[in-house]
Order: sequence, then structure tokens, then C-alpha cells
Amino acid sequence: MGSLDDFIIQTPTAEFEFAGDEGPETETGTDTPPTAVPEEQAPSISIPQPNLTTILINTTATSRLLINISYNPGNPPGLLTWRKNGRIVSSRTDPRVNILSGGGISVRSVVPSDRGHYMVTASNRLGNQSEVFLVFVTCEL
Repeated sequence: MGSLDDFIIQTPTAEFEFAGDEGPETETGTDTPPTAVPEEQAPSISIPQPNLTTILINTTATSRLLINISYNPGNPPGLLTWRKNGRIVSSRTDPRVNILSGGGISVRSVVPSDRGHYMVTASNRLGNQSEVFLVFVTCEL
């Protein structure tokens, strides 16, 4: 027959915190289940409108260009970049520009030079997606 130590079964331990002498036990730590890690995914852009946007400028009123998109930043979160005719456009490059919280773009006080190809690109290390909008600006007479 073996010694008493041969019959001891070791079980995992958990730390407990007691809430006073008469309170219930609450588990604090070493045996907590792992938290779920979100699955990695590339960012994506959805377009709720056609890719062709036409803006008419009325010389007596202020016009605004508004392109709405649906942006999923992906995981890890990606970067969203707007370009006009190949150059980055933002409120830093033009104070009339506002990048909207959902990823869209707004340009106040539209002028004929605002015409061109607007491209939005969402990217992270898993991939990227771009959409192009052709914007025409005409003046009403």
C-alpha cells in the first residue's frame, strides 16, 4: 500500500473574496473564463446611393455636396481615406470639407472646381475596399 500522499487528489484553486463574516462568497479571479476575441475582418464600405452624384450650383443659394456611405472599420480597426482627383481631401486640406461620423463626406459652398473623381478607401492589414464617385458641378443660369 502506498502512503497517504498517493491518495490526495489535487484540484484547481480559485481565489475568493469574502464580503464580511456573514456575506456571500464572490469569485475574483484565477478561474474566470476567457473572454471572446472578436474575429478579424477586413473593413468594408456600403453605398446607399448610385455612384454618380450631380451637384447643381445656384448662384443665389449655398449648395452642399453630400456623399453618404456605410463604413465598417473591420478588426483591427481600419483607416478611412477620401481623395479627390487622387489627392487626399479632409478638413485639414479644405475647411469646407467635413468627414462624417458614418464615413461619408460633406463639402459646403460647392464651387465648379469641386467637380471630379471622389474615391473613398477603407483599409486595414487584412484588406481594403474603395468606391469611386464622379461628381459634376454645373451652374444654374
